[in-house]
Amino acid sequence: MAQKIKKVRQDGEHIKVFGSLQNMAKAYSSSIPIRSTGIAWCTNDDECRCDKSEDCEHGIVDKRHLPYWEGMLVQQMKLMQLDDIGEAGRAAAQKGMERCEKVLTALGVDVEVMKQEINQREHIEVINV
Repeated sequence: MAQKIKKVRQDGEHIKVFGSLQNMAKAYSSSIPIRSTGIAWCTNDDECRCDKSEDCEHGIVDKRHLPYWEGMLVQQMKLMQLDDIGEAGRAAAQKGMERCEKVLTALGVDVEVMKQEINQREHIEVINV
């Protein structure tokens, strides 16, 4: 859905003028399902079953979700500091960190700078694997 929205935004011939955002929302609200998953928007007609909305063709992540993804990055960084989570726990935390980094980068964030800021604020050692 995100790619379709981007295509419409870029295609000047197919853009309709509604006069106001309210009129546009009314025109499209009955034909485009959209709900919040907390970390993204889901446009699936049925109940969303994929837990990776950032990779789903029905998912949309925008800058309004940035605080949630930063929060998840902080959580993953804190998990990486634990010495009692074992190899599987560390691998899961690393996978979670990579997921957050991918989304934050796509949103235009310099992840390394963000990690340094988190480190200073949360007193977390930044680990680059």
